[in-house]
Amino acid sequence: MKRLVLVAITAAVLASSAGMAAAVTINDSVDRFTGIRKVMWTPVPSKPEEFTLTTALYMRKESGLSQLNISLITWADQQQYKSCNHIFWLADGKRVDGMNSEYSATHTNSAVIETFKLNPTSEALGELESATTVEFKVCNTEGVVSHDDLSGFKAVYAESKK
Repeated sequence: MKRLVLVAITAAVLASSAGMAAAVTINDSVDRFTGIRKVMWTPVPSKPEEFTLTTALYMRKESGLSQLNISLITWADQQQYKSCNHIFWLADGKRVDGMNSEYSATHTNSAVIETFKLNPTSEALGELESATTVEFKVCNTEGVVSHDDLSGFKAVYAESKK
């Protein structure tokens, strides 16, 4: 997954440099070798310092096991959140607790991709699922999860509950 995101973001960096836009849709597929179903919403930030929320679900039907991966991703010319990478969340203007995250940065030739892998509690997931607006604050940078990213999260999360 990390490599897929890295490739996608690198492609977005190159595409934005050329003035092109990238389209993203929910991908639902089953690996014919492993039987693992993947339902993924993996948008890529189209410009530097923009954030996107990605959501991926991996399920094995036979065992009933599943894994939900949610990440907030951004990129820029240089690393911005190495020493200040905590995130605060609001759902419909109300604080959301239980949204721990793990920070990582990947350096490429032309950019630094910063990823915040979210580890939300089930209560926090429920608050995000029912929200119409989700806001976040990374260090001192405030942002809003786009309507498309929130809809993508909700669609993938709904599949995890089936």
